[in-house]
Amino acid sequence: MMGLALVTLLVARAGFAQQRQFNPSQMADRETKAINAKVTGLTDDQKAKIKTVEDAYAKSVGDLFSNNSGDRSGMRDKMQSLRQDKDKKLKAIFNDDQNKQYQQMQADMRKRFGNRRGGGQRNGGGQGQGDNSSDSQ
Repeated sequence: MMGLALVTLLVARAGFAQQRQFNPSQMADRETKAINAKVTGLTDDQKAKIKTVEDAYAKSVGDLFSNNSGDRSGMRDKMQSLRQDKDKKLKAIFNDDQNKQYQQMQADMRKRFGNRRGGGQRNGGGQGQGDNSSDSQ
C-alpha cells in the first residue's frame, strides 16, 4: 500500500514538472493569438508574418533557456536583446495605428506583470530620480 502511494506521488510530481516546462510552440501560439486579438485591422499576410516572428522569438528563447549556464545577468541581457529584435520586426509589419495598439498591449502587459511581482518598478522606481510631475507647480 505504501508503495502505491509513493508511485502515485512520483507520477503526480512528474506530471506537474512537465506542465511547467517551457514550450516554445505554445509560447509563440499564445503571443500570436494575443496580438491578433488586441491589434485591429491585421491582414492575413500580416498575421502570417507575425506568426513567423513569434515562432523565431520563441525558439531563440527556448535555446537560451536550454543553454543557460546560470548567468542570470547575462541571460537577462540576452532576453532584452531578443525582445528588442522581435519588437523591431513586428513594428516593420504593423502600420502606425497597429503599432500604437501593440505598444499599448505591451504597456498593459508590463503593468499587469509588474503588479504581480509587487510593483514592477525597475531601476529605482523613480525614487530620488527628480520626478518633475505637474504637482510641483
